[in-house]
Amino acid sequence: MPPHDLILRPAQPADLPQVAALYQSWVEEGCTRGLGAVGAGYLEECLEHGFLVAQVEGRVAGFAIGRIHTSDEGLAALYPVGTRYLEVTELYVQPPWREQGIGTALLAALEQYAQARDCHHFRLVSESRQPERITAFYRLAGYRVASIELFK
Repeated sequence: MPPHDLILRPAQPADLPQVAALYQSWVEEGCTRGLGAVGAGYLEECLEHGFLVAQVEGRVAGFAIGRIHTSDEGLAALYPVGTRYLEVTELYVQPPWREQGIGTALLAALEQYAQARDCHHFRLVSESRQPERITAFYRLAGYRVASIELFK
């Protein structure tokens, strides 16, 4: 169950320093392959898309970013060409606030953002170093695995 004082809301320019600090924490955790520091310009540009923050005790405890796209031939196995879908590009919750429903609430709010824009399909790609954990999280939210990439 999420904390009683959880507030989910669209990110504002004033949130960007806190989100940038969270992003840096995410990079330092080393739990996502290829994740690097982002500049202020990237986060500012994300404000034009689905960019939500989870606020607890007056501080940003997590964030989610998603972008609406239209499918092309490259995604024909998932959606008919021309289908609008939301791609979840980032979802992060600070370690002290994990396992309390904040990530689930952020994901649901991001889906609601898309549905309010007549977008009812959702997609994400994860580079998590904990694939079993992340897959279990998204499966609980109704997501299905579409492909698997293995390496040695």
